[in-house]
Amino acid sequence: MKRPTWVGIAGITGLMWNALVLFQFIGSVGRTEADFVSQGSTAAQAAALASVPVWAEAGFALGALAGIAGCILIARRSRAAVPVLVLSLAGYALLCLGNLVRGVYALTGAGHITVSVVLLAIAAGLVAAAIHGTRRHILT
Repeated sequence: MKRPTWVGIAGITGLMWNALVLFQFIGSVGRTEADFVSQGSTAAQAAALASVPVWAEAGFALGALAGIAGCILIARRSRAAVPVLVLSLAGYALLCLGNLVRGVYALTGAGHITVSVVLLAIAAGLVAAAIHGTRRHILT
């Protein structure tokens, strides 16, 4: 069976998105309150951003790495993409939960919330694409 165009588009664009997220994660590792303040955050925002729980940061890394792996699996037409992308979505959900628990959203406002909603929507869209591909026997 010929690979539908959407499989390549989902695999490549999803891979690029998750690579960008991984780059963001790497840039966030070890940042201190002073780092956040020097980049324009208020003292309260910096305190919240610097105190996101380790489990939420682990979710950030898991989301990005599993997202990259899942998109490679989509591009390779492997049904293993489904559980891997579900893991990615779960990782991103942990990150968002950590931000919520530490009050990051309350302090940083709509921009941070919007980025998180887009992150979760893209991850959920990739899961849906992989499920669709599996049901249609495109991912085998």
